[in-house]
Amino acid sequence: MGNKKNLLVIDLTSNKTNVQGCVALCKAIQHHSTLRELYLSNNLIGPDGARHVAKVLENTKYITEVWLNGNGIFPQGATAIGKALNDKKYLEVLALKKNDISIVGVRELEKVL
Repeated sequence: MGNKKNLLVIDLTSNKTNVQGCVALCKAIQHHSTLRELYLSNNLIGPDGARHVAKVLENTKYITEVWLNGNGIFPQGATAIGKALNDKKYLEVLALKKNDISIVGVRELEKVL
């Protein structure tokens, strides 16, 4: 993906992407500041994968949609995602259903959204 600098959408929904796959993806897209939509729902990225996704999101100025439903990111992953999205004024959708983020993760998201 290195030469696709105008990449706008990545959709890997329900692909059984695990932490290692998520890390590889994030490494490949870490400098794609044009990314608008990221769909990774129903995979197996967990909190470690969510932290890597958060690093990518920090570099995306115009992100509008982030779909991470059903990934078991727990409070730690939700916290990382929330902090990464802190200044994203174009964000319209943040989907985190079925992640067991608990009240701890919700409070962290509340601080930044």
